Amino acid sequence: KKLSAEGRVDALAMAQELFALGEGSTDKTPQ
Repeated sequence: KKLSAEGRVDALAMAQELFALGEGSTDKTPQ
């Protein structure tokens, strides 16, 4: 089940992008 690991990373990246967009993409500053 190596797909689960890659899928997790992909989902995380997507979540981060959506979060940045939701925050108004403020220079992508992590908190």
